[in-house]
Amino acid sequence: MRLHNIDTVEIREKDHLLRKSYLDKSNLSPDLNMEPLGQLSFVKIKGLANFWEGKDEKEFDFDAIMSDVLSGFSSLQSTFTFLLIGSPKEIGVYVGTDQFNQSILSSSLHASYPYAKLQEVEMDEMSQKLRSIGNNGGIITGIPTNKTFGESKSQQIERLCTGMYGSSWAYIVVAKSMSPFQVTLAHERVLNEIDNVSKFIKVSESGGSLGKESWEVTNLTIQKYVDNLNSLEESMDSGRTMGMWRVAGYYLADQFINATKLRNLITSVYNGEQSKPERIRTLPVDNILYYASNFQFPANELPRQKAMKHPIGVWDLHGEGITKEVHCYKYLYQTILPTGELSTLCQIPRKEMPGFYIDQYVEFDVANRRSIHDESNSFTVGKIINGNEEIKSYEKLEPSNLIYDMDLMDLSRHGLIVGITGGGKSNTSKGLLRNLWNKHRIPFMVIESAKREYWEMYNMEGFEDVLVFTLGAEDENSVPYRINPFEKIEGVPLQTHIDYVLSTFKASFELYAPMPHVLETSIYQIYEDRGWDILSNKNKYGANVFPTLDDLYYKVDVVVDNLGYDQRLKSDITAALKARIHSLRVGGKGAMLNTDKSIPIADLLSRPVILELEDIGDDDVKAFMMGIILVQLYEYRRTKLTRNKGFEHLILIEEAHRLLANVSGGGEGNVRAKSVEFFTNLLAEIRSYGQGFLIADQVPTKLAPDTLKNTNLKIVHRIVMQEDRELIGQSMNMTQEQIEYISSLRRGFAAVYAEGDMRPKLVQMPYVKEDFDYSRRTVIQNVKDAVKNEFHHYDRKYDFGPACAFCMDKCNRREEMGKIKGFIVKQNWLRDMLEDAKNAEFKPDWFEGLFEMLENNGMSSLRNYHTRLCTLNVFLDNRDLEESYKREAVINYMKHNLLKDE
Repeated sequence: MRLHNIDTVEIREKDHLLRKSYLDKSNLSPDLNMEPLGQLSFVKIKGLANFWEGKDEKEFDFDAIMSDVLSGFSSLQSTFTFLLIGSPKEIGVYVGTDQFNQSILSSSLHASYPYAKLQEVEMDEMSQKLRSIGNNGGIITGIPTNKTFGESKSQQIERLCTGMYGSSWAYIVVAKSMSPFQVTLAHERVLNEIDNVSKFIKVSESGGSLGKESWEVTNLTIQKYVDNLNSLEESMDSGRTMGMWRVAGYYLADQFINATKLRNLITSVYNGEQSKPERIRTLPVDNILYYASNFQFPANELPRQKAMKHPIGVWDLHGEGITKEVHCYKYLYQTILPTGELSTLCQIPRKEMPGFYIDQYVEFDVANRRSIHDESNSFTVGKIINGNEEIKSYEKLEPSNLIYDMDLMDLSRHGLIVGITGGGKSNTSKGLLRNLWNKHRIPFMVIESAKREYWEMYNMEGFEDVLVFTLGAEDENSVPYRINPFEKIEGVPLQTHIDYVLSTFKASFELYAPMPHVLETSIYQIYEDRGWDILSNKNKYGANVFPTLDDLYYKVDVVVDNLGYDQRLKSDITAALKARIHSLRVGGKGAMLNTDKSIPIADLLSRPVILELEDIGDDDVKAFMMGIILVQLYEYRRTKLTRNKGFEHLILIEEAHRLLANVSGGGEGNVRAKSVEFFTNLLAEIRSYGQGFLIADQVPTKLAPDTLKNTNLKIVHRIVMQEDRELIGQSMNMTQEQIEYISSLRRGFAAVYAEGDMRPKLVQMPYVKEDFDYSRRTVIQNVKDAVKNEFHHYDRKYDFGPACAFCMDKCNRREEMGKIKGFIVKQNWLRDMLEDAKNAEFKPDWFEGLFEMLENNGMSSLRNYHTRLCTLNVFLDNRDLEESYKREAVINYMKHNLLKDE
């Protein structure tokens, strides 16, 4: 039928072609014509950060992000693929493109989706994944409608995943960009068609009984056709600017019932008001797996007659003497979509599901605000992470990396590393120490409280001379350490050292009244017993010998007896205080601490040194050890270094809360709090001597508050507890979002803050890899041999009796004692005297009388001072007298006869 020179039958046929009504009757051939897409590369999107949270939906369009990605690839005349692959356990999200554009794809995704986690996947592997699903499915064609569901604003892609969860299935979209010239020609042709047809929508007619009536007639066939043309024109116009694509889709499932379910989901989810002129259709296809798994386009064409009739199917282009055939809508099972509509089919989920995570998104500073005047003093911490970049583990920095660095001298202002176990603290510490030594040749000491990890640095290039000491262990697989708490560094006032030692005791052990007073009195007396004058700092015996823990342990009995407490209180005080001191004297701890001489601290500060405390099980003893080492170091720095000398050395303290504890309250807590305050003040002061500290701990709230205040560099790995996050966050000027985010930091990442930063930066730490593979046994043996050669005389201890403490010639005097004992046994006249000695008080005069009788009977060697000490040991041995008072007898004799025969 013709209406005013237009054939409505032809219009109806064209409209059917626009709407692809012929597909409603289609029985697809099992042998589809296919167009190969070439070699493709894929990435699996393992997760995103929720950068869209909290943004106004009116101003922020998440869907537009994928449109931007697709638009970029459209300009490259590229192929784009999008896949969802579901299994009973998880759902995988994949994106692919031409192999030569793979790097552009990864960069584009990282730039568009901050902190996206990508994993490269080869085409063969993707094909294998699809082949493992099943051969039930078909083709997807049509124009999708962009819509959300419910109050939760659930995306269409999420509805698919939720509906198919627990099944084996796949949703595949393949697209190939069209030539801009082709799109422009098609758009012009559509406009011309609209102009040619739209004027026939409404026509005026006249007639009536008198032939003078007129009315307007609307041709609904033409109206619907023009409406569909207008929809097509809008798509083509959008495609001119954002890109246009030839698109086909596939759906697969393991079972027919699941394929039917997926098919219905796709049509219900994507069909809508905007699905014009071509609604979403899902067409079952036999042997669909072959086509889908090989990533091919269905290339079956419309019959030429129909293609020529389609408004933008196939037509001839005439101009400048040439004729060229142009085609656009000539394929049966492909849909022409602009970038915006294609993105609706390829949206990345915004909700977490098995196999695809959604992390919290937080913005950190990325710009360096510090200026380092001398590049040789630039100390690198790690790589600053920008949300719009690919995150990969790294061992060495590249020139293109954004570096978090600081002035080397600022390390003397101390640092803090916190985070839960497994968060990357040790790796970070090793990386900083490696950089410090290999690049800047700054030595360091590690005080490792709980684990044995830092010995592995021996396996790194440049650390062949590192010393590893196993504090508290004395077996063959250990490197013993020696330190006498009462030995002061030359040049330090004795009074000052005593105060330091007392503070260490109080910080390490719980002492209730009057234990601190008894301890203080005992310490002063053992120094006096050894001949030290507290005021003049001189030894009246002329020797540089210091008390030991044995001296302190036995002195407690004497001091408590002299203080006049009642018997019950005396017993309680003595038992409690001696128990604490005794814990330092037994086993490997005793061999290490109950010694005459310390390994010189000066020899340990010129190289990398690691002190392992794992073999010391008692936390109080560990704290005591850490404190004494710090005291020794502080005294050395005060006497050997001048102020403002720069950065000379770094000490890393693991599990620092054992010494720098957050202590509050009264009673014994107040005593301990004052001692902790002493050590925090020590840290604040020692920086002026070129000594830096790096404090590592798992729980910030366990550390003394001043520890957070007095550390410039702060490195925060993952922290879970809110109170810990709030505390450390406030000390780093974190936003509330950043404070919450550090509970989900990945291993190897940390929030880093130092002077010059407005807010912390998110930094990825280098992975510290070992260069060699020496076993611990080999490392310990090598170090043990080196230590033995250099410090061989410090592990000797001569203690054959209470008088040995005053011997100035501690060598092989054991033979001297044997000779004396043999001589005495031969003297019959001495038997009665020995019987009398059982009840003697062993006063100095009694010993003088003994020596005179022995000398008169032929023992001329008693004129030697050391022989007299050996004789005292012989006579006091097996005497019915407490060890404390045996020592007092020797002390009284020494005071009465100060070097009388020398």
